[in-house]
Amino acid sequence: SNSSAASDVYKRQSYYRLLYSIPEKAYVFEVIPENELNEKQILSQIIVDDEHTKFWTAIGEEVQISDDMFDKRMGKSSLTVRISKGVRLFSEFIEISFKTPQNYTSVDFFSFHFKGVNSRKPIWFRFDFEDGWVCYRFVDNFHGWRRIQFDKSAYTNSGGTIEWSKTKRILFATTRKLDSEIVWKIDYVRFGEYIYEQTTEQDK
Repeated sequence: SNSSAASDVYKRQSYYRLLYSIPEKAYVFEVIPENELNEKQILSQIIVDDEHTKFWTAIGEEVQISDDMFDKRMGKSSLTVRISKGVRLFSEFIEISFKTPQNYTSVDFFSFHFKGVNSRKPIWFRFDFEDGWVCYRFVDNFHGWRRIQFDKSAYTNSGGTIEWSKTKRILFATTRKLDSEIVWKIDYVRFGEYIYEQTTEQDK
């Protein structure tokens, strides 16, 4: 578990929205990188933006996924995730499995757009490695679209050996049994690097 205080984890970023959910005992945040360290640009790698169902796989009979070309944030479509009532206590509901392990060593942050329905359910964004895993937690305590972003170092829990150069799977999970059907949407999944302008003595 990473127990660093939020102010320490995010000290490199000059602006962010950080909300604390007392019932869920978890931080829910959305980070907007700015120029505290003369940040010049962000390099990002788009993981999924269009034709989501070609990348994501539904886990379990109670989960259905589809592409939505109308309700989206970026590109041509978003992913609709429909989960039936009565999902088990801890349930992985969608995943991307890589035939060849991916190398995310240089990545600084992960972000995606998530359409919440204020279900109050905690959601886990998890990475599986060859011999370990890490996960990032947020709570669906809002209505509509929101950009969710995590610094790579700010994981909520981990197990085994963390090897970002050997990423085998990315998945979403929820940790509460559902009392009724729920529909979430996900769009524009990207991983990025912060690029900072170098300040020299001559520039000062």
